[in-house]
Amino acid sequence: MDSDASTLSAKHREAHAYDLGNPRTLVAATVRSNQQKSDQDVAEWLPAEAAVCGYIAEWTAVKLRHHGRR
Repeated sequence: MDSDASTLSAKHREAHAYDLGNPRTLVAATVRSNQQKSDQDVAEWLPAEAAVCGYIAEWTAVKLRHHGRR
């Protein structure tokens, strides 16, 4: 499920990538898990089972906040 960031302006691409202004979605990650995830989305990568629900909820919230910003 590609977000097709190439269609976003540089400003919106940055806001979407970092979800600026919303500290809930900034989550510390280990180098290993960050490398494993790379640029994959929830269809391709999920965190450890205990964190899946929260991860998907926040991923969805980011998408909803930025939907339509082009």
